[in-house]
Amino acid sequence: MINTALKFIDIFFSGQELEQLLEIMTEDCQFRGPLFSFDCAKDYVNALTNDPPTNCHYHLIEILENENNVCVWYRFEKGEIVTPMVQLFEFHQSKIRRIGLVFDTAPFTC
Repeated sequence: MINTALKFIDIFFSGQELEQLLEIMTEDCQFRGPLFSFDCAKDYVNALTNDPPTNCHYHLIEILENENNVCVWYRFEKGEIVTPMVQLFEFHQSKIRRIGLVFDTAPFTC
C-alpha cells in the first residue's frame, strides 16, 4: 500500500500522464480536500488534467500504515509557497478508495 500511495503522489507531482492514476484508484474513489471534493476517480483525474500541477515538489516527512490505510506527511513546495500537507489513503483490494488531504490554505490565498 505504501508503494501505491507514493506512486500516486509521484504521478500527481509530475503533472504528466495523470490518467495513470485511474489504474491505482477504484472507480468510486472519493477525494476530499480543503479546496476540492470529488466522488469518482474519473472526475478527479479530469480536473487534474484540465489544470495540471506544475512546478511543484514534495519532500517526504513521514509515512504511517495500518491494515487499510496509508498516511503520508510531506512538505509541499511551489515557488514561494511552502506548507506541510497530510494525505490519508484508504485502500480496498489494493486500490485507493478514499483520499483525504489536509493543509493550511492561507499560503495559497496570499
